[in-house]
Amino acid sequence: MKSEWLQIYHVVIYLQPFTARTIFMPPVPTQPLSKAQYEALSEFRYQLRRFIHFSESAAKAAGLTPLQYLLMLHVQGATPYRTTLGDAEDATLSYLPTHLAGLPQQVTILDADRFYLTSAGSAKYCQASDLASYMLAEAWGATPGVAVQTGDALLVSRSGGVGTLKVTVDMLADFVTSDAQAAILDLSSLAAATVTTTDLVLVCQSGAAKRATVADVQSLVHGGFATYTTGLTAVVSVADADVIYLVRGSTPQRATAAQLANYVTASVQGLPWRTIDSGKYTAIPASTSQITMSDTSDVRVGLPVAYTYNGARYYGIVTAVSANASMTIAGAPLDVAHAITELQVGLASQVVQHELYIPGDYDAGVQDLLAVLAKRYFRWQFGAAHLVAFSAVHKTADTGAQPKINVKVNGTLVSTNDAAKGIQMGAAGVWVDNPAVAVSTTNYTVVRGNPIEVRLTQVGTNGNANDLTVSLTFVLE
Repeated sequence: MKSEWLQIYHVVIYLQPFTARTIFMPPVPTQPLSKAQYEALSEFRYQLRRFIHFSESAAKAAGLTPLQYLLMLHVQGATPYRTTLGDAEDATLSYLPTHLAGLPQQVTILDADRFYLTSAGSAKYCQASDLASYMLAEAWGATPGVAVQTGDALLVSRSGGVGTLKVTVDMLADFVTSDAQAAILDLSSLAAATVTTTDLVLVCQSGAAKRATVADVQSLVHGGFATYTTGLTAVVSVADADVIYLVRGSTPQRATAAQLANYVTASVQGLPWRTIDSGKYTAIPASTSQITMSDTSDVRVGLPVAYTYNGARYYGIVTAVSANASMTIAGAPLDVAHAITELQVGLASQVVQHELYIPGDYDAGVQDLLAVLAKRYFRWQFGAAHLVAFSAVHKTADTGAQPKINVKVNGTLVSTNDAAKGIQMGAAGVWVDNPAVAVSTTNYTVVRGNPIEVRLTQVGTNGNANDLTVSLTFVLE
């Protein structure tokens, strides 16, 4: 029986002529198969599988696919038969999946890659770039749908071999509001920006995302703040700890009511003095009579100045200004070893000038000229002031060396020049100034009721100088 079944299957495989659309089936046994018949069939299938494996391996070793080898075998060994185009089409289409499965996988698609298609019944091709343009146009050209709702699904592509996935709007919202915050809303790594009024900001208006400029926001905030403060409860009594908001140099700051009260009180007490911003001058003086300044718009020649250093306040008068460079003063000397902690400028009305005249020959001996020669006295009748400068001239000069004079306030000499002898007179009609800062800060202060005197400290060679005029410059506190 084993040889009988083997003969039947051999007939099926090797002897049965192939005709189109016919399939030869071996005869079905009418009786149940015996144990020996099953063994024969099992042996047959085993040998058939070995043969097929051997045949496929041999074809691949020769560089052919199993189907190519089978085609060559049929071409060589089959008898020509007539067929129809339909049969050929069926055979081609049935073979196409196997052919495609054997092609290499293309990972990256290029713009110039070709795709074959049927257009209006005709076989054609298009490039990948054309296909992509078509798909984008179709996607964006689709009819808009209704508003996005909870549960709507979206397709996403995930790398790493995962492929295309489906997500819902709920899942996307959760990701944006939680998982994405650390990366999207983290501003710490961004560069600092200088905000301008034309910068844009994102706003949500009635549920719709819109944009506005910083200037728009400023206008809204300012207007809203005005409305807000108008509706606040009025304060009946201001307390020291109440906070008041202010702007200093474009920077918002705050101060207490007590600080504001102290400022107002100090300003009233300091009138008419006006403080010069420390950014306009160099704190360490350039010399005992000059201050370096980057902005001289607050000062001019003839104005009084007050300057504080080393804890004391001193007074002088501006004698020269170099625009946005320096200011020169006469009066109490500056100290190049100490920084100026406050610089103020006063009003022209704070400068008081007096002239004292001693007629005739004043060069007879060392003496007080007003009381002894002029037979007169001068007493200060204003408030506290400071003698910051003086100068003198005579109508007739000594025919030899000129005499020297000084000014006394309340009995003490003010000029420190020439070891306190003061200034030496010059030629007839020529004014001589006391050196700019040759002033004793101990003796230059005058208060109401103090006497003022002109003293001849050294006579001329011949003692024949006549008609002395002394001009005194005071600065009121």
